[in-house]
Amino acid sequence: MSVQRTAIAAAAVAALVAGGTSLAHHGEDDTKVVARKFNHGAHVSRGVKIGEACNECHEPDPNGALVPVGKDGHAPCMDAGCHVTDFLSINKKDKESTERYHRAVAFCLGCHQTEDGGPPVNYKKAEATNAFVGNDNPGYHVELDHADHIDRAKCTECHVVDERTYEALYKPGHAQCAKCHSAGAQGAGKTPTMGLCSGCHDDPGRNEFFASATRKELDLKSCDSEWRDEMTDEEKDATPCFRHERKEHRFDSDGAKLQCDTCHYMVSKNKDKFRSIQQIKGQQIIDGTSMDNYCSAKGCHPDVDSTKPGKCERCHHKNIRKKLLQGFVHG
Repeated sequence: MSVQRTAIAAAAVAALVAGGTSLAHHGEDDTKVVARKFNHGAHVSRGVKIGEACNECHEPDPNGALVPVGKDGHAPCMDAGCHVTDFLSINKKDKESTERYHRAVAFCLGCHQTEDGGPPVNYKKAEATNAFVGNDNPGYHVELDHADHIDRAKCTECHVVDERTYEALYKPGHAQCAKCHSAGAQGAGKTPTMGLCSGCHDDPGRNEFFASATRKELDLKSCDSEWRDEMTDEEKDATPCFRHERKEHRFDSDGAKLQCDTCHYMVSKNKDKFRSIQQIKGQQIIDGTSMDNYCSAKGCHPDVDSTKPGKCERCHHKNIRKKLLQGFVHG
């Protein structure tokens, strides 16, 4: 076992213990606890060079998909001697010692997901799938040259949509990257390769990095808008609202997949302005200066006359009028 791996494992328990254990009681069942998520930042603060040792825990499979953490099982943690107490405290006897037992369960749930919220049972093979679930503030963010990718692939090759529900399946992730960046991919392993985590992942965390990347509030009549909560069911049925999850927003009239830049053409036409993810998150991606591209005979909504009064309220809440009078501009 490498010295680096030992250092990582040693720092891991210190980070987890520092985070504490949060109990979530459910009636008489006191075995359910909140998982203690692995904290990369805490390792760095303790001198562990996380960015140089990703493959101690992470490794892509031959197809480029991400293998769950713990590719060597519990060996790194056990060999370092840091988590022995946690592993050995998952038994009926130690359950009587509430604090020790809960700490051990929280440690297990940081990687393993179970049906009852308790520790994994010994006779079942536990997968480390929970390591990627419910982490509201990952220790790293992902940034890339989005403009460069537009020239290499169609939007829907990365932004995958369920053809039955029209919902976006997930944010582009390792499965999409692997199409070009894995060794056996069509792109013959374009750099950075899937095995180089630091090629895309960098600190600070997502929340901190994208904190300033916010768009103007447009009071869009989206179907999940807060103002709709105040409506009756009858009013909701009579009031059009926008959502991506519609067949006509996902597929063209000939059945072909509708690409994102059909409506968000600003992103592909002005690549320098929308080159990074941070730039895209912080700017309007609908062209409000030329609504004829969306309305009238030229656009997708020919029933909306962009020259007549009331055109704004077709897509926006009535509050948008007040913002326009206060000097609001779309672009």
